[in-house]
Amino acid sequence: GRTAEDTERLLPLFAAALPFVALTRVAASGLYAAGKALASYVLVYAEPLLTLALALLLPGPAGLELGGVWAAVPLSQLLAALACAIVTAMDRNKG
Repeated sequence: GRTAEDTERLLPLFAAALPFVALTRVAASGLYAAGKALASYVLVYAEPLLTLALALLLPGPAGLELGGVWAAVPLSQLLAALACAIVTAMDRNKG
């Protein structure tokens, strides 16, 4: 059926984002261990908030239908990884 075809087509995209999850989790843990809880919390909560926003925006308003739901998770993980890079760079520059 259509669901199986969509899964076969979109699962690699979904799985390709997993390294970004690892990066974000390690960075958040490191920041928390270093006593930088606020920066850690930003990284921890960025992904689910981004996932929610993208899951609401991509299927309907962006016209991606079910593909938008599948794309919401990897895109949110990529954006969270970018936030991770920004937060860690700012932390390094602080000292």
